[in-house]
Amino acid sequence: MTESQSGRKRFMWGTVLVCVIVVAATGVPRLFVKAQVTGDTSEDRVASVMRLADDQPRGYADAIAAAAQNDPDPDVRRAALACLKRSARSEDQVVAMAGTQDKDPRVRQAAGRTLMTYPDEAAVARLAELCRKDDDAQVRQTAFVALAGNKSPEALVTLMNIMENEQSDEIRLNAARAMADKLNMPWEPDLEDKETWDIKIAGLKMSRPVQEAFEATNTVLVHDEALEREIAETHIHSEGLEGEVHVQPGGAD
Repeated sequence: MTESQSGRKRFMWGTVLVCVIVVAATGVPRLFVKAQVTGDTSEDRVASVMRLADDQPRGYADAIAAAAQNDPDPDVRRAALACLKRSARSEDQVVAMAGTQDKDPRVRQAAGRTLMTYPDEAAVARLAELCRKDDDAQVRQTAFVALAGNKSPEALVTLMNIMENEQSDEIRLNAARAMADKLNMPWEPDLEDKETWDIKIAGLKMSRPVQEAFEATNTVLVHDEALEREIAETHIHSEGLEGEVHVQPGGAD
């Protein structure tokens, strides 16, 4: 072995020895440590959640999901659920679903907002349950907003069904407002004006988005054929449905 090779070998083993000493002194390097939510107070842990969401170190999403489920403070659970909405991992949907049953209404609101990002039947069904049954009015309202923002065709079908079939006037009105937002309709619904309400319902059923959503979900769309025929024949388009109503020839028959 030449002197040059021997020097390189000594240098290599010296470097290895330094690394061993560093590991012994500091523990496993940060590169191999999964992220954790840390802090003695709820404020500290909320800040930790936000930092993890921004910096995205290894394992950050798992750490945030664990905080959303297990942290004892509702502010931390709420912050964690809000951050899960940003990543929207498929495996975190179950975390958001569980969050909708949290005892704190602010956490249930955050969970509802997170479910907006999951365009599937399960998320929509859970949001619909919040809309109908949650005992907190703000949670119900947030769930309707989430349904309006959910891109699943089931969301539109659900809103339509609630508008038609729900017993509670408050819930029907909330569904109508959410539908107006979803379809960008300038409509302030009023159940006391039954004629306009019925025309709106019929007009919605004649619109492309509603027809396509019902077709995509293989759901039967029940028409008021007489009213739709009247709309088609007299070209009645109530305010907010211009450009949305789609009447196929003979479609009301």
